[in-house]
Amino acid sequence: MDKSEFYFDKLESILDKEQVELLQTRREHHSGWGSHILTLSTAAVGFSFTFLPLSGFSVFWLALVGILAFVSSIVFSTFGFLVSDKGLESASESHLARRLQHDRVRHRVTRLKREMEELKPDDLKNINAARYQCWRDVEKIYAERNPAKEVEDLNRINMKVNFLNRARTYSFLIGVATITMFSFCNIDAFAN
Repeated sequence: MDKSEFYFDKLESILDKEQVELLQTRREHHSGWGSHILTLSTAAVGFSFTFLPLSGFSVFWLALVGILAFVSSIVFSTFGFLVSDKGLESASESHLARRLQHDRVRHRVTRLKREMEELKPDDLKNINAARYQCWRDVEKIYAERNPAKEVEDLNRINMKVNFLNRARTYSFLIGVATITMFSFCNIDAFAN
């Protein structure tokens, strides 16, 4: 096996592992989404029982803030999963483009090897011309993709996901704090 075959095989192995990881991440993402919706729905039902004995309008604003915070958390979670799914799609498309690019380059180098076998070893002019043409073809293949834009798109999606994750977490924490305070006010109202 020559060096180029070794490097092509090594890159192919890396691409195979990346594809397995992308598929596993996508499965985990979708299964997490289902359990997340179930958890939020169950929590919403549980929290609704907290509001049955209202202690009065003086602390009713706590209940409203808590409800709005939980609804915001659910909305941010939903958008977060949608944006994450878009990110996974972009990563899969980028992976597929790299895979196709790799296959095309490998095919072109293999074609060069066949051309070189047909040429006489002392025919340097044609050997150099074949190598030069192969190099130009490989450059064209690499020029068809814009990896910097792909990375920029993925980074933009990651920033959105990070923002939505923080917003979801803070909304949830605000909801827990306000509902807890409202519940203590209701307990205090029953004690009196």
